[in-house]
Amino acid sequence: MTHLCPACEIGTLAARVSDRTIRFEGHQLRVQNLHYSECPTCGEKVVLPAQSKCNEIVYADAKKAHLGLWSSGKIESFRKQWELTQNAASKLFGGGANAFSKYERGEVIHTKAMDLLMRVFDQSEEARVLLTEYANITLPSVPEWETIRSAPAPRWHASATEVMRRYGAMNHSAANGENWERCEVANGN
Repeated sequence: MTHLCPACEIGTLAARVSDRTIRFEGHQLRVQNLHYSECPTCGEKVVLPAQSKCNEIVYADAKKAHLGLWSSGKIESFRKQWELTQNAASKLFGGGANAFSKYERGEVIHTKAMDLLMRVFDQSEEARVLLTEYANITLPSVPEWETIRSAPAPRWHASATEVMRRYGAMNHSAANGENWERCEVANGN
């Protein structure tokens, strides 16, 4: 889509990318890949609405990098990896109903505590189990655990022949492998 220059109304704006230095928490940050448009006729520089949205994420990610936090894209890929909706992620990690939408769009910079909680969730099965339990959320990619009854353990003081007779292994073919496994354990093989 072409845009006519709002200043001279003659030239057609051309997309450009540049870097800029900003101050953030007392430091100079170099922000790269900022988008804008420039008129080749009069030299007017304009940031279009779509470019502005993109730049919000770029600015936010530069600030997040300075703070050692996950980028907007990393938060979104993390959420999708665990098949969480933005609402479910908010229930798990806090921040309010629209928090993850704002984190992913670069509108809000999440806290260090939020960042650490997401990292622990990502790396620890125990953390995932606890947090999903506390938030009353089921992860779609995690199968529900099923409790099964274990087979009775063989009596170790019995002879191997007695154990094989008791479990019927001597009278079964190899097709009934479940009994052979018990016998091998009983024989010490």
